Amino acid sequence: FYWDDDNDGLGSDLYSDYCSGYEPDGWVANNDDLDDTIYCESNNFDLCWVCDGANALMDCNGVCSPDTPVGQEQVSQGLIYGAFTDDCDICSGGSTNHEENSDQDCNQDCFGSAYLDDCGICSGGNTEHEENSDQDCAGVCFGDGFYDYCGDCNGYNESCLDLIFGDGPSDLYAQINLESEQVNLTWIYDDISDQVLGYLIWEHDDDTYNLLSEIESNEILSYEINEFVSGTFCISVYDVYQNETPKICADASEFSNFNFIFNDGSGSSLLSFPYLANDDTSIETIFGPIEEHVEGIITEGDAASNDPFLGWVGGLSEIDRKKGYWIKIYLNDEDETLNFSVAGIPTDPNTIYSLHEHANLISYIGPDGVSVGDALPDNMEDFVVGIIGQGVAASPDPTLGWVGSLDSFWIGKGYWVKIDPDINSVDLIWNLDGRQSSSYKNVQGTKRITPFKFKQSTQQSFYFIEEITTNTFILDDNDILVSYCNGTIVGSRYYNGKHTDVPAMGYDGYNTAGYCLNTDTPNFKIYDSETNRMIELFGGDIPSWENLEIYKITLTELEPEILPDETDIVSVYPNPFNPSTKISFNTNADSHVELLVYDIHGKLTQKLINEKLEAGMHSIKWNPDNIASGLYILSLNTETTTTSSKLLYIK
Repeated sequence: FYWDDDNDGLGSDLYSDYCSGYEPDGWVANNDDLDDTIYCESNNFDLCWVCDGANALMDCNGVCSPDTPVGQEQVSQGLIYGAFTDDCDICSGGSTNHEENSDQDCNQDCFGSAYLDDCGICSGGNTEHEENSDQDCAGVCFGDGFYDYCGDCNGYNESCLDLIFGDGPSDLYAQINLESEQVNLTWIYDDISDQVLGYLIWEHDDDTYNLLSEIESNEILSYEINEFVSGTFCISVYDVYQNETPKICADASEFSNFNFIFNDGSGSSLLSFPYLANDDTSIETIFGPIEEHVEGIITEGDAASNDPFLGWVGGLSEIDRKKGYWIKIYLNDEDETLNFSVAGIPTDPNTIYSLHEHANLISYIGPDGVSVGDALPDNMEDFVVGIIGQGVAASPDPTLGWVGSLDSFWIGKGYWVKIDPDINSVDLIWNLDGRQSSSYKNVQGTKRITPFKFKQSTQQSFYFIEEITTNTFILDDNDILVSYCNGTIVGSRYYNGKHTDVPAMGYDGYNTAGYCLNTDTPNFKIYDSETNRMIELFGGDIPSWENLEIYKITLTELEPEILPDETDIVSVYPNPFNPSTKISFNTNADSHVELLVYDIHGKLTQKLINEKLEAGMHSIKWNPDNIASGLYILSLNTETTTTSSKLLYIK
């Protein structure tokens, strides 16, 4: 039998021999007890050696409570009871050396990627907060630094003032109003950014600027200064950080009159307006006194027409100091003279003209008679490929400088300034001393008026004669070059040596019927003053006409033995026609010639020529009779050639 010290019915390893039934109390017939010092009928001990304890007194790190046998032993080993599972299911505390919840990020996400940025704000991970987004542009947490319009941190726009203000205000004018004892300021400012707040108005006196007013708006372009009838006044522009443009100034001025004299009957004059009022530059006001004589006004890209019922119609409504204008005048008598006066204050001689590539129609504001080379700044001349005025033109020559009939500028006129097409934009300030005249006359300066009359058109080009080869006469300055389109004189010029520029007017209305169109190639003749002959001139490659072009050509007098290259119909003019038309044709050899007219159904209507003709140029006038209005076919037939052209007869 085995000793059962704890009386749980389980014996220990201590045994003794007794007769069955006679064993003393405390002795049992088994030695199954795992620990006879602890009463445990189940004989089931957990890892902490607690009867039926189910390891309840063991922490997550395997350390038992000191109240357990194993725990007492672990205490002696230096182990600490009390480890537990934290919020991330990680055993922490006790003897784990793991800090509770140390696997959480700053957003308390277990094993998350959020972190504290430089401003101590939990960022990244699941926070939806951008790292260091609480820093200003200077890196200061929760600071008030900012990016300015230039993109600089705390830069106050100072690094890009040209972007803020553009070219600044321009065209400042100070107009004196004696009646109300005030000065009216007007200006132009197109390059307004949203950084511009308004304007500062100054009086300039003895190198001192006195602030008169602040305009807290960038949309106002005029201002009335009370209790002043003289002085120098200035404006500047300021932005949201109180940066300021350089001041521009103007002396207060009273109105002056600029006089125009028209004596061209029914024609067009290319003008500009050096004197204008500040408050009203409408075409109704300016042209009111001569409205009945003005048919239309044309400027670059815009126009207005005077309708007898509707008044002025079209996109052009205001006159601009910087622009040139074609004024189409109608006078009952071509010998009549029309005087026209425009009152205003003079245009600032330092006005800036912003020119683009190709042709710019602008004003001239300097003194009369300044040569082309002197009026254009030296840094501009390389960009200008030609200048065209009313019936005159100038072209740069690498050796001779400026050549052509336009040798100087005149106040009150307009000029087409042609800029190199490879140059996008360039600024022009006339090279002047600021003096201005007070009148304009519709004359060609000192140029002689030829007896070969033509109407000045708003459409014009110029053919510069590089060379003329003559055979039967000697050129002199009394000879006259004449240009033709469709048999009509479209320009003339006295010969004045190499680079004589012959105008060729284009069609722009009923007074210019037959004038050049883009499909036409002008032909040229010269009037020999000694023999009173009109002599045909020919060019090998004369460019077809286009408005505002400057061409250089070479002409030759046709020698008697030189014959046309081919047989063809040269021209029919006018066409459409009524009552008659002139037919011109060439034959390149002596031949029997038929010139026939057929109706649209192919029926012969009339034989104009049926005979043998010598080689050369021929013409015939056809005045049809007893035929109906409509389309007809003109046929030119020789032994070797047949060619045709269409005719339109209108009754």
